[in-house]
Amino acid sequence: MKKNEVYIFGPSSSIAEEISLILNSKNMKVRWVGSIKPDWARNSKDAFYIVDYDSPNFLKECNEFINEIGNVVFLGSPIQQSLLHNTSDVDIDRILRGIIANPIKLLLRIIPNMIKSHYGRTIFIGSSIAEKGVVGSSIYALAKSSYRNLVKSLAREYGSLGLTFNVLNLGYLGKGMANELGLKKRQEFLNRTSNEIPVDTKEIGEWIYKIIESKSLNGATIELDGGFI
Repeated sequence: MKKNEVYIFGPSSSIAEEISLILNSKNMKVRWVGSIKPDWARNSKDAFYIVDYDSPNFLKECNEFINEIGNVVFLGSPIQQSLLHNTSDVDIDRILRGIIANPIKLLLRIIPNMIKSHYGRTIFIGSSIAEKGVVGSSIYALAKSSYRNLVKSLAREYGSLGLTFNVLNLGYLGKGMANELGLKKRQEFLNRTSNEIPVDTKEIGEWIYKIIESKSLNGATIELDGGFI
């Protein structure tokens, strides 16, 4: 376990490359875990592990590196773009497994090693948009919003042992899922953001680094959303 290494689940996220650049500039070694190696990775010095993030066999696929994790960021997750009555049982299971069940199962495996080392940083990437209510995201919102209370309990359980658990809630990014929205919907999101501009994605990497470095921040939810309402 090395304090300057961070394992991030979700290399195919639209913000992954920028996070990589920021963390590399801070002399952090980034280890990406996801179901594909994205195009941007061709010119990256980061390590990449191919693991199906929302698979029932998720933990077995993580055996190669699971004992090395000291800093972990749960960035990638299945998304939803359907009304509840149009969402299949398969999609519901996939979303809940990818956002809640698999991260929790991984923590069950890595927390004992963190306790032995008296060190551990866990960061969940949440969604201010999901918490405020968006049409077609009910299961996604249910799963993402659970992080807020989860980290409070984990901080109480393990804070005295040198472990921290925090949430970084993101607002409207103007990329990724936003590219699939129509102009009217994108403008609606901007209008709901107090500064009427998308979140600066470079700040996401900066905040991940700040949370990793902090000994005092624990059980917190940071709203990096431009005042999304």
